[in-house]
Amino acid sequence: MGLTSALKFRNIIAVMEDTEISPASYYLLKNGRKFGTDSLGVVVIPAVYSDASPFRNGFATAIMGAKRICWEGGEFSKDNPCEHWGWDGGQTILIDKNNNILIDDFGPLAELDWYSLQIGDAPKDTSLTETFKGVNGKFYSFANFEKHFKNWFFETLLTDLNKYKFIINSYNTIVFWDDSLGWIFEDNKNFIDLNYEALISGLLEIKKDAAEFFIAIDGLNPFIYTSEEFDEYFDDCGNAKIWVYPVLQLVISHGVKAGFYQNHF
Repeated sequence: MGLTSALKFRNIIAVMEDTEISPASYYLLKNGRKFGTDSLGVVVIPAVYSDASPFRNGFATAIMGAKRICWEGGEFSKDNPCEHWGWDGGQTILIDKNNNILIDDFGPLAELDWYSLQIGDAPKDTSLTETFKGVNGKFYSFANFEKHFKNWFFETLLTDLNKYKFIINSYNTIVFWDDSLGWIFEDNKNFIDLNYEALISGLLEIKKDAAEFFIAIDGLNPFIYTSEEFDEYFDDCGNAKIWVYPVLQLVISHGVKAGFYQNHF
């Protein structure tokens, strides 16, 4: 019972069981063993942080000493219980799974590949990475997803862009909407053949001097990519694994007399 969101039971799962007295909560292993019944057990990460991220590759970011500030102004409080707020001030740190502080100045944060960590005595080239100095004097370097994407996009894809490049860099099936036929699943080669001029003219607008664009990072939409071939891109709770498989979206904006519109790639 309860609000368990896991879609799969691999090794361990948090359980709520309806009993005659009151609901019982515990952890359940695949072999049926129960433990942690109505108990937190040993606290490894104390509740001393304003906020913290999930652990990725044994690391998590945490914020210490921040204040909740309402978007409309003023600090969040019982007298000012705003719906929309954000953290202000404080210190962003990097901790390991034993709550050791590895980096005491971990910001501003970028979209990092947590599994690319390299630790060395000197900082890495920052053209594709983000490097932070740890409390132990070592330098912690992470690949930056957005920097890697920009490097591939401008230096590889846009260099001599042609139909073949569109095909090898697109998914084998392209889905689009037709007002009379509904959703259509088209072979990528056929789709690109039919729409090549529109695709290339739209994408190459980014090379214009006055082009306005930005890159957004998200994950695959779990309500669209529902077939088994996409399972590896989601965790067992159905969340897109942005930290491993980020989706980078190039958005080109247009301001014209008829109104404002955007193209999303």
